[in-house]
Amino acid sequence: EKAIKTASNIALLGPLADAREQLNALVYPCFVSATGLPQLGRPPVYLRGITHRVGKLSENLGRDRVWMTEVQSATERYRSAGGQLPLPPQAPERIRHARWLLEELRISLFAQHLGTAESVSLQRIVKVLSQP
Repeated sequence: EKAIKTASNIALLGPLADAREQLNALVYPCFVSATGLPQLGRPPVYLRGITHRVGKLSENLGRDRVWMTEVQSATERYRSAGGQLPLPPQAPERIRHARWLLEELRISLFAQHLGTAESVSLQRIVKVLSQP
């Protein structure tokens, strides 16, 4: 939140709003129990990814916008399949998996140096969402 608040440039409003939405979908009341034990080690990585992205915004805003469009496309597909942000505790496994793939996609685009927990792409997210 501090990194987002300190970045103050009108051109950065879209990416900063996206980063804030991501943060709010990760950290909220009872997020620890909703996240679940298998996934609980990853949110600190996602938070470092947000901080890294915000710190690099001014270097290449055009690149950030292209990547943000890819994440938005994946998120729209996730929501169309019944996914919600934040993730409800009773979500089906394919929705749970796709939800965390969204975060891994963000890492793969905005903070590659942090490494992803598994292979991720828009196509992989679509494939997971299409499973019964």
